[in-house]
Amino acid sequence: TPSGAFNVAELVAPEAQLMSMGNIVRFTNGIFDFIHHGLAYGHGNRGFAPFYKKVGVVGDKSSSVGVLTYEPSADINTAIDDLATLLTAGRLSEENRQVLINAHTYFDAVHGADDSSRVLLELFSTLPEFHSTNTLKKSGSSRVVTTQPAPADINDYKAIVYVHLFGGVDSFNVLTPHPNSGGCSLYDDWAEARDEIALPDSDMLTIDGSSAGISGCDLFGVHKELEFFKAIYDEGKGLFLANVGHLAKPVSKDNWMTETNTDLFSHNTMTAEAHRVDAFKEGAGQGVLGRLLDEVSRTGTGLAVSS
Repeated sequence: TPSGAFNVAELVAPEAQLMSMGNIVRFTNGIFDFIHHGLAYGHGNRGFAPFYKKVGVVGDKSSSVGVLTYEPSADINTAIDDLATLLTAGRLSEENRQVLINAHTYFDAVHGADDSSRVLLELFSTLPEFHSTNTLKKSGSSRVVTTQPAPADINDYKAIVYVHLFGGVDSFNVLTPHPNSGGCSLYDDWAEARDEIALPDSDMLTIDGSSAGISGCDLFGVHKELEFFKAIYDEGKGLFLANVGHLAKPVSKDNWMTETNTDLFSHNTMTAEAHRVDAFKEGAGQGVLGRLLDEVSRTGTGLAVSS
């Protein structure tokens, strides 16, 4: 809740809490993609159903399953009047009308009629009148800046930085068993299973793996391109969590579809599972970091979160 009268009255707007900065950006990207390509399927899901980014030239709607059929009038004032009625119920302010006219005039002169029409629709989708139901009026006053609290005078500040890489990685070639001069049976099993895609010994950086307690496997390997992983581990500032995945139980290629709780070959569901880390859906919350924060807060430890 912002500072001021709303905060004093202890009023909370749940929809404002849902519309975080990330969700606002995804919504805007989804609307823009819809204007550019229509309702199209392809790579680059914006995270806002049903809009998906279509890889292609802006304006190409050849593979779309639905498109906007409305075409703004060639006369800018008529076009704005029509769109203001359709999208803002006639509540468009004169100040924002002039912004739209200026933008349309520029793009029409520099880029042509098609681009200026698309820009007009995009700008309408970002107007405050489009996103609200009340009449808006500019006060002319500067927005009051919320005073930030003074930092606490502490010397034992600690921070956890979580970075999620949205991509694919062959984790079995990131942290690997090492031959250990031929005495590590785990390496033999790993090499047999990996066959020709197993990481060669020459591409491994060795680290101390004796803490795993595996007989004959005191050394493990890290991919040679990940020198910083080895450096952080050797300094005692990092660790590896191995064999962490989303299988609820062992399965084979013959029964995985009926015996697993997650779609193992879907990138977006695997990403969601990586955030959740709860294959059996036993956690009270949706995300592993949220559950971690809940547990820490129960100890009375002061903490703050930013994303």
